Amino acid sequence: MRYVAHILLLLLLLLISLLRLLLLLLQLSLLFSVGMNSVVIYVCHEVWRDYFPIQFAVADTHAAQLAVDIWGTAFWLGVAAVLYHKNIFIAI
Repeated sequence: MRYVAHILLLLLLLLISLLRLLLLLLQLSLLFSVGMNSVVIYVCHEVWRDYFPIQFAVADTHAAQLAVDIWGTAFWLGVAAVLYHKNIFIAI
């Protein structure tokens, strides 16, 4: 019975390690895709930062502003990922 607890703990630690590795790879790929079109993402953010899909009116609380900022970041990460996966790279 004692060995079952050790085996379960070992499996749990292996699962946690694999999940951390998966998250690290996901973060690196997202940052890599943004880096391939970083100037385009920056210019588009500056031009369209006050328009609806990216920015919208919310209550003047920290939580609401944080939610809008997280949404904006996720939106531009999505745009960068789509550009990267469609092999669209714009250089100046």
